[in-house]
Amino acid sequence: MKINFLEGCRKHINENYILYIVSFMFVLIGVVMGMYVVRYMGDTYKNDLSNYLLSFVNEIGGTEINNKYMLFQGIKNNVLILGAIYILGFTIVGIPFIFVIDLIKGFTLGFSSAVIINSLGTKGMIFSLLTLVPQNLIYVPCIMFASVFSINVAWGKIKGKLNKSYPDAKVNSSFCTYVMLASILVITLGAIVEGYFSPFLLSIIYK
Repeated sequence: MKINFLEGCRKHINENYILYIVSFMFVLIGVVMGMYVVRYMGDTYKNDLSNYLLSFVNEIGGTEINNKYMLFQGIKNNVLILGAIYILGFTIVGIPFIFVIDLIKGFTLGFSSAVIINSLGTKGMIFSLLTLVPQNLIYVPCIMFASVFSINVAWGKIKGKLNKSYPDAKVNSSFCTYVMLASILVITLGAIVEGYFSPFLLSIIYK
């Protein structure tokens, strides 16, 4: 079962590499959009965001970080994203909305990193690398993986509507369920990185 599942995943990636490229492009476009929003934001909003971020950074050294809370939030936020992708995969009109979720994920990353760099300068680049990059090296590929699977399920349902003899819709849907469960496990790993590993590195640098 394990071998079949892994072989199925490899086969799926090989057969859908174009969709993965498209999904990655939506994430990348979202990142660029988020950075440009910060760049052209009014000075008042920039200052408010910078002041809030600076106050947070200044408290890191003297405040004990609630690692369990960060772990829970990381799991909750990203499982909600996976859940939305999963549900959209079982609707005929879900495909464009899945790409929109990829776009929004990229936007939040671009916006957050731009605010940090704009507020902290060179130090902000290090801060971004420690607080955003580690867990998102896990989150983003996982969300892309789930997105492409759900797009396949939605596309299978469209084919099923157009061609009643199309046999693969149920198989794809069932396989997508297993993939989503595996994705939740991977998301949990990313949340552990976000809740414990990244704060540990920050506490060393800003202690």
